[in-house]
Amino acid sequence: MPGKRCRKCFTFEDSDEEIEDRLEVAAAEGHIECVRKIMKHMEPFGNHHWEYLTGAMFGACDGGYNDIIEMVLKVGVNIKSCPYGEWKCVDAQNSHLQSNIFRAISYNHIDTVKLLIRWNANVNHLTRDLWTPLYMSSHYGNNKIIKILLKAGARMDPVDIYGWTPLTIAANKVIAVRERCDIVPKVSY
Repeated sequence: MPGKRCRKCFTFEDSDEEIEDRLEVAAAEGHIECVRKIMKHMEPFGNHHWEYLTGAMFGACDGGYNDIIEMVLKVGVNIKSCPYGEWKCVDAQNSHLQSNIFRAISYNHIDTVKLLIRWNANVNHLTRDLWTPLYMSSHYGNNKIIKILLKAGARMDPVDIYGWTPLTIAANKVIAVRERCDIVPKVSY
């Protein structure tokens, strides 16, 4: 059918916003060739395309596409600034101040978490609610990711805006599961 094309690919007539959206969708769906094509188109823009890479990182972290993450990080390393000051591709964040590692944790992508840590992701990054990646891992109950984060230097003692620590988050998850399942702990004296 004439004019029909992959919704992730772009044409030179697309606006910057359309290209940015297509890059994020291509990354989120693991279409590495589309990501490569769009990023090649962006090369002449230099430091001005940091926003494109942020969306691509979010999409790839959501999908756990480590090959795309690696490709984007290699390009992002060369970008030294953005309108907000120093910019680090691996720690790019959304409006809730969640970095890429939070997205990988929320989708339970263990290998992606490891990859981001190898690229020096901040394991103590704070969100708007003062959560760190360890809070997110505790919330989702992923012990493997908790161990990875602790080994990478995640702090166990931060307190969020509600006065909770990662340990209280984990303890409340256990209590909630017990209540849902009607499990009463055995107490012996």
